[in-house]
Amino acid sequence: MKKIFKPVVFGFLIIPVIVSSQTDPDFKTTFKQLEGSWLMESEKGFILEEWNQMNDSTFAGASYFIPNNGKIKREHLTANTFYAAGKKIEEITISKTHDGIYYIPVVNGQNNNEAVYFKLISAETNNVHFQNREHDFPQNIIYEFTDADHITATLSGPHGDEVIIELFPYTRFP
Repeated sequence: MKKIFKPVVFGFLIIPVIVSSQTDPDFKTTFKQLEGSWLMESEKGFILEEWNQMNDSTFAGASYFIPNNGKIKREHLTANTFYAAGKKIEEITISKTHDGIYYIPVVNGQNNNEAVYFKLISAETNNVHFQNREHDFPQNIIYEFTDADHITATLSGPHGDEVIIELFPYTRFP
């Protein structure tokens, strides 16, 4: 799902430091909200994003995609459907290190299938913001925790004279 906004509007969205933000939040409490399975439905198909806490400093995630051919109904989907018929599109790690917290995706077919590091620049009760200004797209990854059953992942970054913002609204699954 793509939306394009002019840079003037985007400037108001990216404020590097918000007074109430933290860059060293309680790691387990903040990211525990991600744990579990999340489903997004679009015109193109279904995306399943799964997260598990591996230890005190690491959460591991993966995303799977199943194209929507009109034959698959949401109520018939299971995690096994994605493992068997879906395509794994990325593996993700959120890791706390000595110099910060990083969101580290490895996206199939992009960046030579190598990890890209996005550093946490702000964290609040209901959202976390990672950034890598050296990366082409995205440069910003934001997870907003709407409630216990809904999150929105927002990817954004420049594209020529414009800024692309992609929204991924997920619902807890099942």
